[in-house]
This record gives sequence, C-alpha cells and structure tokens, in this order.
Amino acid sequence: MPYEAEPIDETDPVCGMEADADQAHDVGLETEYSGRRYVFCSEPCLEAFNADPARYAQLEERSAI
Repeated sequence: MPYEAEPIDETDPVCGMEADADQAHDVGLETEYSGRRYVFCSEPCLEAFNADPARYAQLEERSAI
C-alpha cells in the first residue's frame, strides 16, 4: 500500500474555502508538497497552488500557528 500523506486540514490553502478531502481525491483536486497533502475546492485553486506552492504552503503554516 503506497504512503498517503494526511491533509493538513480540509481548507483550500489558496482561497480558504472548505474542501471535502474525499471528493477532492476522487476528482483530482489534491496535490502533495513537502510531504503534506493539500486539497482544493476547484481547478483554478489547484493551478494557482501548483504555480507557486511555497507561497501557499507558507500561508497555511502561518495560519496554523
């Protein structure tokens, strides 16, 4: 069984909207960055994250503190 990183939470790191982790997985609205899985509410948010993942991962880390 392959390793699956747990999502940080169920909040889209780009727009801040809630995102259903299971549904995001089913439709391909998830990605992994630095060993963490991120889920997204829409394709544009996923694309924005993939264009600059360090920016959005950093925002997510700051909001978790």
